[in-house]
Amino acid sequence: MRRRIGVLRHVLAHCFRVKPVASTVTLLLLAIDAIAATVLALVQGSLIQHAPAGFDRQVTLAVVVGAVFAVVTFVGYRVIATLERDIADAVELLLIDDLLDWTTSPATIEHLQDPVFLDRLSVVVRRSNGLGHAAISAVALVSSVVSVIVSLAVLARIHPALIGLALCAIPPILLAGRAGDLYLLAVDKNAHLLRLDEQLSAIAVGAGPLKELLTTGSGARLDERARALWDEMAAHELYARGLAVIYTSLGWLIYGLGAGAAVWWAIVLRQEGRATIGDVAVVAGLGVFLAAQIMNVLSFRVQAIDAMRVIDHYGWLRDRTARLPKAAGPIARIDEALVLDGIGYTYPGRDTPTLSDVSITIPAGTVLGIVGVNGAGKSTLAKILTGLIEPTAGELRVDGVRAQTGALTAATTGTFQDYAHLELLARESVGVAHLDRAQDDAELAEAAAAGGADSVVARLEDGWQTQLGTAFDGAELSKGQWQRLALARGLFKRDPTVLVLDEPTAALDPQSEHDIFAAFAERAQTLGERNGAITVLVSHRFSTVTMTDLIIVLDGGRIVETGSHDELMAAGGIYCGLFDAQARGYAQPGQVDSDAPH
Repeated sequence: MRRRIGVLRHVLAHCFRVKPVASTVTLLLLAIDAIAATVLALVQGSLIQHAPAGFDRQVTLAVVVGAVFAVVTFVGYRVIATLERDIADAVELLLIDDLLDWTTSPATIEHLQDPVFLDRLSVVVRRSNGLGHAAISAVALVSSVVSVIVSLAVLARIHPALIGLALCAIPPILLAGRAGDLYLLAVDKNAHLLRLDEQLSAIAVGAGPLKELLTTGSGARLDERARALWDEMAAHELYARGLAVIYTSLGWLIYGLGAGAAVWWAIVLRQEGRATIGDVAVVAGLGVFLAAQIMNVLSFRVQAIDAMRVIDHYGWLRDRTARLPKAAGPIARIDEALVLDGIGYTYPGRDTPTLSDVSITIPAGTVLGIVGVNGAGKSTLAKILTGLIEPTAGELRVDGVRAQTGALTAATTGTFQDYAHLELLARESVGVAHLDRAQDDAELAEAAAAGGADSVVARLEDGWQTQLGTAFDGAELSKGQWQRLALARGLFKRDPTVLVLDEPTAALDPQSEHDIFAAFAERAQTLGERNGAITVLVSHRFSTVTMTDLIIVLDGGRIVETGSHDELMAAGGIYCGLFDAQARGYAQPGQVDSDAPH
């Protein structure tokens, strides 16, 4: 509850920040609405009581007050609805900005590998507009509750027993709350299913995946899976909604019986001379107006319930990311070595470690190669070396001092195998992290040359000003061209302390990959001499790691061999066997391939 109140205060503050006038007007109208039903009921009773005696001052006042409140209430509902949408849309932009800040400010990416975090994030992103409505709905709910309390006071003035009418308003609200809780459980059950459905939809509408679906004939199976997901989600919601109808109907039945009993009791009091005809009119009027107020309470409560789960997720995300470590200042240079001491890593939700007891000393200025079969833990080790994930066991030390969380990340550059396709202008796609420098064509050209992207830019119609990607009617690039731009983007950062290439050139031919790695190694040597930078090359093509100073061979998440290429070949171990097997694969049957790796 404390978290919900805190989030509501946060959202309400956003409302007044982005739309101060609209928010103030909305609150004033809701304050008027809190007493409107009772005032109109009293006006009705006064008119019935005094109008037969003539059009005197009291009747005139009742008519004027009633007319003003009726008009303000009628117009106010429409004004509130319009302003609420406007406020919610504006607040949504700020809240999305909050989410972006929270998910990108932590020093590591581990929270984005947690399914629970991703499920909650997907719910908030889909329903972010509801958070803006939530604050207004909460205030409206308070307004409606105040209206019920005021009505209770008026009924008690006529006769204490009539308080029962107001008390009959409690069951519909409580039972509707129970119905809302059931709906929220269905929403939570569907969060993971919705995220999976979104992935299936992305596959179905993506030009790249669609080619495979059409050629393999797997579209029908994908559609079948999507239908099954929708059927499962619909079953959860239909069950919750069915129970909601039962609970809601029972609540209104109780109120209807209570309202009828209250009017009957008022008539009895009138016959006994203990109440006026005006009092009977007030009770009857309040019965109708109170029903309308209950409907408002339920309407706002439904909105609030729908938003509360989003608020819960929003607050959880805020608290979760607030506890995550933030990036430390970058490591400017490495004078001695980067040491991995007993490093282990287990991904969230898994029991089996991906890396175990990885220990090695990497001297300053070293070009390090990491090799191994698929699933050996190469990419995980690369993420640890760059600080993107924190080891779950062991520690990293730079020059004998434990590396602070995020310090390596801030000092890292490079490209990973799951690089991004940034469909921006070519200069923005390469220089997105340093847009001030991206206006300098000379700096862009240097990074493009180092990443092998200069030939790609040369073919673009408007050079660096070319829009990339078909989503915005830009240039369509091959996978290899996107890879080259990603490499250039990774090399655009000045004076990094750690450089990483994690198999980003898999779509390139062996010669192109070798040329890029050679240029990368040359750049690494320059940086190594300048600030002791360590370069990490991860590749499944063994010919590319022959140019490194030190090679790590991973198998089953452990280091099984280390040494230079010549040392490992002389040892005749796993590396030697894999290298020879790949070399034979480059040769034609019965021939010796002079271009094979050696």
